[in-house]
Amino acid sequence: MSDDLRRRYGAALELLTQDQPEACAAELEKILNDAPEFLDVYEGLGVLYGRLGRVDEAIALMHRLIEKDADSIMARVNLSVFYMKK
Repeated sequence: MSDDLRRRYGAALELLTQDQPEACAAELEKILNDAPEFLDVYEGLGVLYGRLGRVDEAIALMHRLIEKDADSIMARVNLSVFYMKK
């Protein structure tokens, strides 16, 4: 992953410490559009969606992550949490 993408990812997550979860989600969505191979973004954005009550979107994102990385244990764990919330 490029240093620029990692910097953008860190800056997006920093928005959470500033109590700006919607802004964080928007930035993570942009990163995901620019770099769909950046798998950490799927998990981070999915968890954030879950926290924001956007459970269906979180579930869809975890399914996309599993399509890209069938061995992603965290995607499966998150899916169970999201289905429980639903």
